[in-house]
Amino acid sequence: MTTTNKNETNESTHGEAFDECAYCGHDTDIASVPAVDDDAAWAVVAKQHKPDCEWVMTRAHRVAAPHHYDVREDGGAETTIYAADFDAACELAEDWVRGGDYDLERGEEITVHAYVRDPETDEQRTVVVTFDGTK
Repeated sequence: MTTTNKNETNESTHGEAFDECAYCGHDTDIASVPAVDDDAAWAVVAKQHKPDCEWVMTRAHRVAAPHHYDVREDGGAETTIYAADFDAACELAEDWVRGGDYDLERGEEITVHAYVRDPETDEQRTVVVTFDGTK
């Protein structure tokens, strides 16, 4: 294993080289850094990193990082979400809740509340997600 410019170069199971992101630790196979305004390319890059990867959020440190929001759900799980505004943060919080591992019996319905808080203003919103047991 060699180390180059903050990233560790490894070999994937397909024989291709990949790098470990120095910011989030995910393995990536990105050949080059996209242009700062190439939203489609950054969407592809983002799929290979953790959602809160600083390198992706700042488009390789060329733009300001988005605002962060604290999220807590009924069951006690917590995360930080980075988003441009409160509405986007609530949408991402809903996706986060939907991706959770809930032990549902077929046909059982549960409702999960997630509380999204802006730490700068202390404003809080509630996101409600209902699972109908078909997940």
